[in-house]
Amino acid sequence: MITALNIKNFKSHSQTHLDLSCLNILSGLNGTGKSSIFQALLLLRQFSGTAVVAPVPYEKQTG
Repeated sequence: MITALNIKNFKSHSQTHLDLSCLNILSGLNGTGKSSIFQALLLLRQFSGTAVVAPVPYEKQTG
């Protein structure tokens, strides 16, 4: 789990630090950088080469 996110010089974020938990809610006025937070996480995912959240294996129950 990602517990903190530091964004520096990315779109409207000159220096942003976010402490993250299991559930995070972003709210604010239009144009304040909420979507840029998600874009930074997507960029991190692309550079890592793996999914940020690992898929949970599903096994069908028989019987």
